[in-house]
Amino acid sequence: MIRDAANNFESYQYDELLQKIEDWNTPDEPIATPVDSEGGGVNEPPDKPYQPKARVDIVRAPDLLVAFDKMYLESESDVGDYLESYKTTLLDAVKQGKKVRV
Repeated sequence: MIRDAANNFESYQYDELLQKIEDWNTPDEPIATPVDSEGGGVNEPPDKPYQPKARVDIVRAPDLLVAFDKMYLESESDVGDYLESYKTTLLDAVKQGKKVRV
């Protein structure tokens, strides 16, 4: 029962807390107020002075699916191939704008 609660926290609740902290620490981007070119005055401010911040997803490394066709690592070559595939999977996640929790 305690083990299940700890696993649940590590698998789900911890990720949700990290996501909330990331959201809180990402500032909104201010929207520049347009300037009237003829009179030099400022037009009316926009309804929402800040653009919504882009959400950054946090994923757990064990949740990423590594494309590898063997069930066991039996040689140094297998280990090298698996690590290369794992590296590609991690880089793909980062390129998609995600943060990977290890």
